[in-house]
Amino acid sequence: MNHTKYRNGARRNQIAFPTFANMVNEIMNTPINAVAKDKVNTTPAVNVKQDDKEYTIEMSVPGYNKTDINISVKDNKLVISSDIEKTLNEETYRLQEFSYGAFNRSFNLPKDANQEDINAKVESGILYLTIGKTPEAAPKQVIIK
Repeated sequence: MNHTKYRNGARRNQIAFPTFANMVNEIMNTPINAVAKDKVNTTPAVNVKQDDKEYTIEMSVPGYNKTDINISVKDNKLVISSDIEKTLNEETYRLQEFSYGAFNRSFNLPKDANQEDINAKVESGILYLTIGKTPEAAPKQVIIK
């Protein structure tokens, strides 16, 4: 009987138990959407920029119409949400990596954000929000008398 000595235990296990290794590989590489058949909750990716005049929020919302998205300001928080109910199709996918459904994102507004100067538009799957800045009070020099 020949005994093969392996330095790498993983390689030894793959050779000794090829079926088990294939099963583990398949389980670990299966997208969670294939396992969870409930409604899909997503968290859209966001970019936030600022300059001297305004803040800009860019949110990735492919597949959403402007009527699917709700934007509100309450208690100095900007809330962007969607109540759209999208469930996974019963179709059999070999691979399904993208989906969309209900989401809720909130952002604390900075002190210099003008809550009355907020504009929004959806273009090419991106929600663009601009929030104007209030003019800051100029520093005041106090003269000692």
